[in-house]
Amino acid sequence: MWLAADERDGLIKEILDEGNTVEKKLENKQRWFLWVSTSETTRARPDSTISVVVYGLKGKSNEILLSNRKTGFKGGQTYKFEIATADIGTLYKIRIWHENSGTFSGYPLEKVEMENSKTSKHYEFLASCCWSTRDEGRRQIVQELPASGPESNNPLSVVHYIVVVYTGDVAEAGTDANVFVNIFGKLGDTGQRYLEESRNKQTKFERGQVDEFLIEAVDLKELTKIHIGHDASNPGSGWFLEKVEIRVKNDPSQLYLFHCNSWLALDKDDGTIVRELPRGDSKLLNTTNYEIHVKTGNVRGAGTDANVFLQMFGSKNNTDKIPLVSSENVRNLFERDRIDIFKTEFPNIGQIKKIKISHDNSQLSAGWFLDSVFIKVPSEGKHYMFDCFRWLAVDEEDGQTEVVLEPSVLENRDKAEPCQVTFWTGNVPNAGTNANIYIKLYGNKGKSEEYTLNNRSDNFEQGSVDTFKIEIPNIGNLQKILVHCDGKGLFAGWFLHKILIRRHRVDTNWKSGTDKIEQRRTGSKKRPKFVTASGTQHGNASNVEQHWFIVDQWFDKDANSLTKELVPTDLNGKPLTDYFDEVEYTVKVVTGDVFGAGTDANVFLTIYGEHGDTSERSLSKSQKMNKFERNQEDVFTLNAIDLGKLKKIKIWHDNSGSNAAWFLDYVEVRDNDNQQTFFPCQWWLATNEGDGQIVRELVPVKASLKKKLLKNEPESLKTQLGLEVKALTTTYHVKVHTADRWGAGTDANVYVILYGHLDNSGKILLKSSITNSNKFERNQIDEFIIEVIDTGELQKIKIGHDDTGLGSAWCLDKVIFDCPSLGKTWNFPCGRWLAKGEDDGLLERELYPQPLSSDYIPYIPYEITTYTGDVAQASTDANVYIALYSKDKRTQQKPLCLTKNERKQKFRRNAVDKFILEMENIGDDVEKIRIGHDGSGFGAGWYLAKVEVRKLISSGKSSKTFVFPCNQWLAEDEDDQLTERMLLVETSIIQESTAETQHRNHKEDSTTDQLLHKLPRSYRKYTHQELLNFQQKCIPIGYDTDHATANHSYKKKQDYRILITTSDQKDASISDDVWFILEGDKQTTYIIEKIKNSEGKFFQKFIFQCNDWVKVTEKISKNDSVRLCLVETMQDKQLTKKKRRRMVTYEIQVYTGDVKHAGTDANVYINIFGEDGETGRQALKQRFRDLFERNQKDTFLIKCLELGKLRSLFIEHDSSGFGSGWFLDRIEIINKTTREKSIFPCKTWLDKKKGTTSIFLQPKIKWKIVR
Repeated sequence: MWLAADERDGLIKEILDEGNTVEKKLENKQRWFLWVSTSETTRARPDSTISVVVYGLKGKSNEILLSNRKTGFKGGQTYKFEIATADIGTLYKIRIWHENSGTFSGYPLEKVEMENSKTSKHYEFLASCCWSTRDEGRRQIVQELPASGPESNNPLSVVHYIVVVYTGDVAEAGTDANVFVNIFGKLGDTGQRYLEESRNKQTKFERGQVDEFLIEAVDLKELTKIHIGHDASNPGSGWFLEKVEIRVKNDPSQLYLFHCNSWLALDKDDGTIVRELPRGDSKLLNTTNYEIHVKTGNVRGAGTDANVFLQMFGSKNNTDKIPLVSSENVRNLFERDRIDIFKTEFPNIGQIKKIKISHDNSQLSAGWFLDSVFIKVPSEGKHYMFDCFRWLAVDEEDGQTEVVLEPSVLENRDKAEPCQVTFWTGNVPNAGTNANIYIKLYGNKGKSEEYTLNNRSDNFEQGSVDTFKIEIPNIGNLQKILVHCDGKGLFAGWFLHKILIRRHRVDTNWKSGTDKIEQRRTGSKKRPKFVTASGTQHGNASNVEQHWFIVDQWFDKDANSLTKELVPTDLNGKPLTDYFDEVEYTVKVVTGDVFGAGTDANVFLTIYGEHGDTSERSLSKSQKMNKFERNQEDVFTLNAIDLGKLKKIKIWHDNSGSNAAWFLDYVEVRDNDNQQTFFPCQWWLATNEGDGQIVRELVPVKASLKKKLLKNEPESLKTQLGLEVKALTTTYHVKVHTADRWGAGTDANVYVILYGHLDNSGKILLKSSITNSNKFERNQIDEFIIEVIDTGELQKIKIGHDDTGLGSAWCLDKVIFDCPSLGKTWNFPCGRWLAKGEDDGLLERELYPQPLSSDYIPYIPYEITTYTGDVAQASTDANVYIALYSKDKRTQQKPLCLTKNERKQKFRRNAVDKFILEMENIGDDVEKIRIGHDGSGFGAGWYLAKVEVRKLISSGKSSKTFVFPCNQWLAEDEDDQLTERMLLVETSIIQESTAETQHRNHKEDSTTDQLLHKLPRSYRKYTHQELLNFQQKCIPIGYDTDHATANHSYKKKQDYRILITTSDQKDASISDDVWFILEGDKQTTYIIEKIKNSEGKFFQKFIFQCNDWVKVTEKISKNDSVRLCLVETMQDKQLTKKKRRRMVTYEIQVYTGDVKHAGTDANVYINIFGEDGETGRQALKQRFRDLFERNQKDTFLIKCLELGKLRSLFIEHDSSGFGSGWFLDRIEIINKTTREKSIFPCKTWLDKKKGTTSIFLQPKIKWKIVR
């Protein structure tokens, strides 16, 4: 465990509880006396060490060493030992062997006896024959002895297992290595036995050969599995094992078959030299993958050349000792400060309780400092961390070379399921390929990632059969697969004959052992059917389904056919009924007509529909020789399984070529039925233009809007739909923290993949940092904007790079994602290298968020339109910002432009600029805004004509625009020298949205899907029970006699049924708005005047006011709502009118005290608070005047909405300049309209050296009239 600020969790303190040690002692130990008796012999002093394993009905012991090296094991003697085991129950056998070393290793064994020291239960284990070395007699150094004596009523028999090993008939299939096997049954196992002498062949394990061996063991009853492997010794140790047959001698009825058909080789297949084979032919599906990461410590001499072994102990079973010899990522194992990755397969052992890791102390540099072991079990969704941080060395610490570790961290992740994929490459000339092959699976519950199908073997050769195991998420019933060949290499063409996919059964209609297809239709449309053809299965094959894909097609780069989507077929290649058909999509890509619009980069496209997506397709074959030129149409075709109604597209380029920047006008997609879907863009995909993004996700809009593109207004449609598209988009602000280590920065191309609960984003290149021109430098934070659609809430990310550039190695500290529209922030810690020569050598990391990720109130999008005036020098290069205000809420101040490049193109004379900002939801109405700039840049002065703020009404079908006139300078050398102004709303306009896709609901609007209007809150609080009593008893009368216009339909005296509900579900007083369920006709505008009850009498308890239009755009159901507000009771007889605030000017008089050094050169700011609002933070400054000098009065003017009675003010300075300390005497504020004056005494130092540079002041004299 690290106690370091720069490692792991960064903690330097940890509390350790007693008993949480790494090596835990065995609980409930059983102590035994053990006697070993040898028979009379003339041989003297056998000096080989004896080992024993004891088996009981509750389990078995660990390997126990019985050493007597001082005197050896002489003949005719009895040797006594004391041993300890866990509680393994009643004993039924032991296995005893010697290590076959020493001068006299073999000797005759007579018997073994054991007695429990506590219960005195006694067991005898009689040897049936002599025991010798491998060079003598029976050539066996292992004996299994059944228990006998008073505690064993029915001793087990010793049986002979005939093991028949079939070596495959493929090139270089044979091996000269030492092969071993361990047989498992209902009653234990045989232990690891070397297959040393073939009964029928002189040379073992040759290509296409069958070898037979004999193993003697206590009866295992029914066999379940075997472990078989070799020690990789001798040249040419790789071995292709076809299968193993085991039968009991003299009992032909007991025959067990174990299929393999895999390599056991360090340089082929998956590099495994030990395999676990279950009974039957579903080996890959019935085993669990374990991915083992072993980290060697970063201390001097930490690495080892010894042979390392690992054993896992689970809640269901234990593994054998696993040799860690074939790493997935490095050749030289267990080097200092490196991580070695190993993969192995075993039947599920359950939750891992502990592991034992050791080495054999071989080689010169055997001592090893082990930092930790990390184990991933994808099918169980478990990640285990085992901290060690100690030496395994005979000459260090306690001299031990073996350690038992328990998990220090257990994390739960998404589970995956095994899937076996078999490819048959065609047996035609040049059918094989050297290209990379990928596969992606689609189901009715989702899709998998794209998996690269490779291993250490030479795959996809002519006539070959290649089988792979992948682990996929739960995608439900299989709908289709996508197979992609990347076309790289000299011989990239590939002829694929067929594919077989086997996995555990999902569909309840699937039937084992039949080739019949169940017919099932729902309605007139085709729906995916998930019943598949199956062959005869073995073992537990009733739980396995298989899907055939007869292909017989070429994957050819020249023919633009490197990607194919396939649906399941029968064995004759006919697609199964009720699957979707293949569709040819015609894609028209139109490049914009602006300067520099064309691109030389490689462009890629993904189309998404209600039935899935096409995956990433390269747009490489156009009818035009030179693609993507200015004002050019390029047409592409791609084949895919029917996607249904199209939902979005993702289009991007790789930023390659000399002119990569691209202005995309629009994309149009047409299917076989000539159905067209229109995706406007009208924006740059460029790192040096616009917002710097080169990936765009586009949503479809009404086809009628395409006509706007025919006008000579290249941005008209984009600006019109910007707010609606933003509402459909999830925007992430991504901050990438590069670590503070030597060489931590990278010049490689970095990408990220976002995984939500609905979908993943695919690779997104992080090309344009909005904070730094040189990205990913040491100890630097780079911020990026990522926009995605319909991926769901973020669950994990993958981040990596392509290892290009001179300094490609990268040490990533963490990644922070902030999503304003969801109100969430995620922190993804990493603290690791992404480099081939560091850590584990991987270039990609899968990161999960910390549990302490934060939530806040979700933001909503606002469209801000600025109109720069048409006067001389009206433009500005300054950084413009804005804040929005309602009556009782405000947003934070936000800049309108994120980058300098974007600022250069905005705020030009007589220009109209639109911005989409995500800001706090301040309610339905925007009453005022504060807009200003920071005065930076050459020519910072800005003449602002007006500002418009548009926000969506929550249904998403209409929006409301608020107009704020200005027609003033924001400049230090013009008018009143103010660079910030508070603007009051003049008018508001409701207009219908033109977007085709519905607006996403935010948290605050989640009570209803159709929020049409909101009025001010009630003056009186009502209990929940009062509202319940009023339920379903009222009828509002809607009519309009004075306000009917051409834009609003007229409906006279129409009655509607309503239902009162409230967002508060507690029996307590509430102040929230009341909701009404309303039924009515479409295209009707209502004004609600009053309410009467169901008997026709006017209801006397409540009065409701709705002074605004309530627009109904479609037939309203019982779930649709109009939000009204209780304004007051009938006792007052009059409706309270909404108070309208006016714009006024406040004169601020600041008096600096008459004491030594009272003046200040710092920048001073003020915020005034009244009963009706606040001014916001305002800078007090004037040009060409020395402010805030000793005994001086300085006067300033602030124009804003009337604040009502002044309650307090907050004044501060920034401590800048020489002599920043300031003695403030008082502040006087005069309302220039009402001539009312408030005095705020202070007489306090605002000095950083004296403790504070800010203060809240309360008025001493209130509302004094100034004559």
